[in-house]
Formats: sequence, structure tokens, C-alpha cells
Amino acid sequence: MTLIEVVLAMVVLGMLLGSVAQGVSLSIRMQRSTAERVRGELLATDLLELIIVLPYSDPDTGTDIGPDAMELPGDRTTFDDIDDFDGWHESPPQDAGGVVREDLVGWARTVAVEWVTLGATDSAQVVETGVKKVTVTVSYLDKKVATIDRLRFRAASATME
Repeated sequence: MTLIEVVLAMVVLGMLLGSVAQGVSLSIRMQRSTAERVRGELLATDLLELIIVLPYSDPDTGTDIGPDAMELPGDRTTFDDIDDFDGWHESPPQDAGGVVREDLVGWARTVAVEWVTLGATDSAQVVETGVKKVTVTVSYLDKKVATIDRLRFRAASATME
């Protein structure tokens, strides 16, 4: 082989290795992104399932959305209905018992509760409609990863409580 052939072979081989490295890098980024999205959806679902089983409205007093006088805004264990979670933020997320999960540093969950109508679930209403939408948003390193929402009906609450 001549020196020119060896140099050309090395150039071609270098280009091929560069393409393979880019492909592997892209694959790793896609796997990481998928894993973050799946974990975010699981974290959102876990919190949403804890919220949605609570009563539709406060069993004691109050009809406004948000924590009432007897509920402490920073302590979800005092929440006794779904709208008490409006404005809830936790970082890192907590387990079902309210204990911070140290393995989830960098993750955060926020909750919004609003009145909606069936015909316009994307538009918040300022008065009681009989339908509340609970939205849980999960972020990782300040990047939104997952958002899940559910509707809860006052009429269904009477049969659940």
C-alpha cells in the first residue's frame, strides 16, 4: 500500500467513527429523555392519585379553592379536600406519608386546582361549577417533564364520600 492509500483509509475510517459516535450520543440522549418523561409521569400520577381520592369540598367549612384556615399551606397532611392542594409545590417530591424523597433531588411537583365547565375544561371559572380540574406538573432541573390532569365532579363526590 502506498502512503496515500493509508491516509485515505484513515480519513474514511475517522469519518465513519465520527458518525457512529454521533449516533450513540443521540441514542443516549433519547434514552435519558424518555426515562425522565416516564419518571415524571409516574411522579405526577402518584400525587394525583393521592389528591383525587379526597372529598370534592371541605367537609368542615369553606368553599373557596385553596387551603382553609385549619390547613397549613406547607403541610399536606392537614389537607382534607382536593382544592387544598391548589398552589402546592414540593421539591424534592415527598412519598405518600409526606417524607421527602432524597433520591429525587432535582425533581419538583406543583399542583393547580380550578373550577371548570365540561364544555371548556381549559378555561378556569371564578365561581363553583360542580367540576374541579386538578393538574399536577412535574419538572426536572427546572424543565417541565410531565403534566397530568383529572376532572372531579361534585355529584360523584356524594357517592364517594
